[in-house]
Order: sequence, then C-alpha cells, then structure tokens
Amino acid sequence: MGTTGPFAESTEILAGLYRIATDDLDGLTAVVGELVRGTGEVAEIREAIAPPAGL
Repeated sequence: MGTTGPFAESTEILAGLYRIATDDLDGLTAVVGELVRGTGEVAEIREAIAPPAGL
C-alpha cells in the first residue's frame, strides 16, 4: 500500500458492499468480472434470500 497515515488501513473496510437485484446471474457475473479485471481485487457474488414469513 502506498499511503500512510491514521486511515491508511481503513480502505478495505470502506470499500463497501453492493446489493444488486437481477434475474440475470450470468450477465451480472460478466459485468463484475469486467469491473475487477486487472485490478487485483476479488469480487464475491452471493444470493440473498428473503427473510422467513412473520419476521
């Protein structure tokens, strides 16, 4: 990492989480792959499920 200072270590935490609604998992995977290609970053795609009824 090329930065210094009290907040240099917080970049990973601040990177964030994106929640995307789509029916096209293959298309989403392709777009995410293009976004992280060559950056050294890793993307994780997870399926979200609805909470149980009554919650």
